[in-house]
Amino acid sequence: MSPDGRVLAVGTYQGVVRLYDTRTGDEVVRPPALATDVIGVSFDPTGGEVRTVGVDGSVATYDAATGAARTRRPPPLPLPPPGGAVPVMASTDGRWVVTYARNPDGPRPWLVVDLRDGATGARKYSWGEDGRVTGLTPVPGGTLLAGRVEIPGGMKDVRVWDTATGKAVPWFETQPPRERRYAVSHDGKTFLVVAQDRVTGYDPATGRKRFTWTLADLKVPGRQSVPDFPIGQVWAAGVSPDGKTVAVAVVSGLFFSPGSQSDSSLVLVEAETGKVVRWVRASVPLESPLVFSPDGKWVAGAWSVWEVATLREVRRFPPRPWVSAVGFSPDGKRVATGHTNGTAVVWPVAAD
Repeated sequence: MSPDGRVLAVGTYQGVVRLYDTRTGDEVVRPPALATDVIGVSFDPTGGEVRTVGVDGSVATYDAATGAARTRRPPPLPLPPPGGAVPVMASTDGRWVVTYARNPDGPRPWLVVDLRDGATGARKYSWGEDGRVTGLTPVPGGTLLAGRVEIPGGMKDVRVWDTATGKAVPWFETQPPRERRYAVSHDGKTFLVVAQDRVTGYDPATGRKRFTWTLADLKVPGRQSVPDFPIGQVWAAGVSPDGKTVAVAVVSGLFFSPGSQSDSSLVLVEAETGKVVRWVRASVPLESPLVFSPDGKWVAGAWSVWEVATLREVRRFPPRPWVSAVGFSPDGKRVATGHTNGTAVVWPVAAD
């Protein structure tokens, strides 16, 4: 969303880029399409330029008012023939790309991963992994790069690398392979790792574990007893702008199908102590992501917006295709949902 909240930029996995007026929903600009999936879209601080990043590491900028192309940077490395495995994965800001090759020295690790400069393709660091790296996201305010590694068995392990040294942050290497999601605070000072039964928060600058909140803690004498809290699993989490509160989505049962009508609960947890501040049963599926507004007043999920102070539901979105992204306008008065069919919708936060 533009800095003034008036324009929403949308990129799709078909390479299409569109700009919409957030007040009317009208399409105002359609820049030239990219030849690859769009994984990153952003405005410059003035709102006059749109920047897109392709999965292959290509970067393009456009005039936000006219859609005219300003600059275009090709992929740093050639792609394989159609139908071949894509050996390149770019970070969402286009600054870094990783490439893969079979390990020639033995069966484990299976792959050699190279971290390369997104502008030149020059290799900076190499290391071994047993799976492909996906979802590369820069941690704000530093040199850290977060992602997930597809490990044998279909699981995804969370990793964080320091691009200044090429080394993985040690405290993430010790995590068991059940971690499925991660979230980063707006200021980059809190990194959440979401597992089936817990949320763990770290300080990315030092690697110190700040807190761990588990579903089992709700039943531990002396911590906090929460009567009739549903048994289930943690599905998503988000951290408030000040890093003091964590929103946790819990779904009932041992298995959860995204988009299902499973019994869900939204829990607000005090980050440093693990104490439950408040919780509410949600009448809509709680799917990833959970996002706080910039002022910390609201928290939004794929289907609803809640007031943080009371957990009163203030906005429910009508049924639409699978939600892949949620974000607030800078003033916190609007919330945008992005969908896997290439559409996006902007809603006023309050239902009225």
